[in-house]
Amino acid sequence: MLIRINFLILFLLFSQSVFSIDKKIFTGNPKVDLFNESMTFQSESVLNSDSQENQITQKKSPFIAGGMSLLVPGAGEIYAGSYIKAGLFLAVEAGAWVFYFKYLKKGDDQTNFFQNFADGRTDLRPTWDTNEPERYRTRWDVIRYYEWSYANKSIINPQGDFSDISNAIINNDITLPPWERIDWESLNALERAIGKWYSHTLHHYGEQQYYELIGKYPQYNQGWFDADSYNFTYGDQLTATFKEYSKMRGLANDYYYKAKTAATVALVNHVISAFDAYFTVLSYNRKIKLEANYKEQPTIFGNIPITYGTIKLEF
Repeated sequence: MLIRINFLILFLLFSQSVFSIDKKIFTGNPKVDLFNESMTFQSESVLNSDSQENQITQKKSPFIAGGMSLLVPGAGEIYAGSYIKAGLFLAVEAGAWVFYFKYLKKGDDQTNFFQNFADGRTDLRPTWDTNEPERYRTRWDVIRYYEWSYANKSIINPQGDFSDISNAIINNDITLPPWERIDWESLNALERAIGKWYSHTLHHYGEQQYYELIGKYPQYNQGWFDADSYNFTYGDQLTATFKEYSKMRGLANDYYYKAKTAATVALVNHVISAFDAYFTVLSYNRKIKLEANYKEQPTIFGNIPITYGTIKLEF
């Protein structure tokens, strides 16, 4: 729909110092005639009888708008004059990052919690390890895991070749933490030689995968301090601590997943805002067109210069 609004502005030129006097015309209006005695129109020098059109269109760049919103969602909408949408994109951006940092911190705190739980010292011994000498023990103990695996290697895999397997305990100082007394290469070699349901090799202490594996696969069940079955096999009842630890780790992963989702929302918000700003400016440039038309209008007093102001709005 095209709406055309024409504004008719009559320019009455009063001063002889501006225009040279070609002829004098009295309007018949006492206020005008008494004020300046007569009106003078210059109909041939400044304006001619043909219409003179000066189009004034304030166009904006859709690429600038898109780039602005790609950097800061809503900025391009402000540039385009769409303030409500700008506010919505900015609100989504702010909310997404608040959500992200909130759950990222929750994930980090929960990760520290379950890692410290696994590394925490304990004096309790599993029922199958009651003869173990007094030493530095932790809730999940790599020495306990290694010694149980080594003792049961032929039961787990009777066809396994263990001829080249060397002792993984490299330090007999029982006051040291378990992870400082183990040679990881020898431990991993044992895990590979056992095979069967020993489907993974333990990552070095402190790595993210170290803490994930010990609470994810039954292979690592016998490393927990409350393991109570010497002849444990894959599929047997897991210890209560194994299950509790798995829940702790799962909660941390849930927090990180929520943080990742919030970051994804923020990224998508940038892209959507950029596209929206681009097309909003295109729409803006199509909808508004301002024109000024100048011409002389014949009247009983002669040709009078007039201006038509035209605003076109397209919907």
